[in-house]
Amino acid sequence: PYWDPAWTDDGTDTGNPVAGVAPLWLDGQPLAGSFGYIADISDPDWQTIVINRAIEVVQQGYTGIYLDDVGRYYDLFVAAGGGGLNELTPFANAMMDLVVAVTEAVRAVDPDAYVVVNGDPYIVTNTLGGAGSAEATAFLSAIDAMLLDNLFGVRDVGTYTAGTIPAAVTQAINQIGPHAQLLA
Repeated sequence: PYWDPAWTDDGTDTGNPVAGVAPLWLDGQPLAGSFGYIADISDPDWQTIVINRAIEVVQQGYTGIYLDDVGRYYDLFVAAGGGGLNELTPFANAMMDLVVAVTEAVRAVDPDAYVVVNGDPYIVTNTLGGAGSAEATAFLSAIDAMLLDNLFGVRDVGTYTAGTIPAAVTQAINQIGPHAQLLA
């Protein structure tokens, strides 16, 4: 298993990481409320854990994988101090690169493996070069579908009005829709 209770002061994924014991992908990372910590998605050890877990799932006979929540790259960006597109790009690219690596690994086991991400449709434009960048192009080619969880007004500025399409959904339709299925 990927979790060692010795990594935090209370043994849970919401406890405080123990310095010198917790892996680098966990130590110093932001807490995502009751969901635990957001791992450093660029850390090679964390990437290996995610990739190996995905491979195990497909080897057990499942026909696809679901990666939740690719939008967390933005939380890592904010926790690192925010900034502009130049500062955001490495976080978006790291998440897209991880999704591509996971897809390549599971499709080496099952070429027809279906890959769904719980998404942030802005990920492909939150990078230098936008949706036409090499990272965005590879990401869009790697996914079969994006779940638009909580995008119907919850994350958009303002409130959802019946009969309107929130900006994030429009972004998904325009940027993700031509390449992958959109699930709501």
